[in-house]
Amino acid sequence: MSMPELFSTPEPANNPRHPSPFIFTVIALLIALIAVGLGVYNANQKPAVVTDTMQLAQQLSTMQSQLQSVQQTVLENQRSAQNEINQLRQAISDAEKNKTSLQTEQRYAEVAYLTHIAETRLRLAHDREGALAALSLAQSIVTNHPELKTLEEAVNENISVLQKIPAVDIASLFTQLSNMINQVQQLSTLPTPPAAATTNNAADTQQTWHQKILSFLSPIKKLFVIRHVESKNTTILASTEEQYVKEEIMMQLTLAQWALLHHDQTIFNETLKNAQTKATQYFSSSENASLLEAIAKLQAINIDPSLPSLNTLLRALP
Repeated sequence: MSMPELFSTPEPANNPRHPSPFIFTVIALLIALIAVGLGVYNANQKPAVVTDTMQLAQQLSTMQSQLQSVQQTVLENQRSAQNEINQLRQAISDAEKNKTSLQTEQRYAEVAYLTHIAETRLRLAHDREGALAALSLAQSIVTNHPELKTLEEAVNENISVLQKIPAVDIASLFTQLSNMINQVQQLSTLPTPPAAATTNNAADTQQTWHQKILSFLSPIKKLFVIRHVESKNTTILASTEEQYVKEEIMMQLTLAQWALLHHDQTIFNETLKNAQTKATQYFSSSENASLLEAIAKLQAINIDPSLPSLNTLLRALP
């Protein structure tokens, strides 16, 4: 029997035409072939997908390792940078401390220098104003510095003590003595003669003959001048002796100037006393009154006041 005969079926008579079973068989075979093909295809593709997946997993692992390495490197760099920043901050802090220390030492040195200047002015020159100027400058250096608080208190204490000491105006006193020296040249051993009376020409025409004779003889009276010595202690001197006495008084006043410049109270008082004695002994009181008054005022002045020591300030220095 042939193949068509095996698969063919007899068509019923008098029935309408239906699809042949052969067609269904072919379609079934085609479907089976397609299914087999797909299975073979899937079987062939599955190892490739697995391989790709493994490769992707391996690449991902490698990338993760690289990322961890990068992160580790970044962290190490961050730690290194932070350490360098900390070291730099410490170096800046140390530098600032060293700077502050150097500035403090410099201020101590400046105050010590000014203190020694003030001490020298007080001890050698008796210069209160110069010492105050030096200490005022030292005060400006230590003000508003807490680390120098003790030194600032010592400076302020010494300035307060010096300000309470009365100032001696050396220049003014020296000028007064110079004026007194010039005044000595105007002194006279005898009182100043009275001023001559003025004559009235209109009244002369109405004088009697007796008055006219007296008026005529009045110029002759001026040839003889009689002066009264006011004190028994006043000595009448010749002109040369009078000049010697004046020179001696001027010398005493000049020595008083020297004593003033050297703040020697003893010599100052002694020379003024000698000048006062000579002026009283040899010159009229009407002539020497202003000179004696000026001498008395100078004798009341203390040209060498007691000056304090700066030991408190010197002890506060390092």
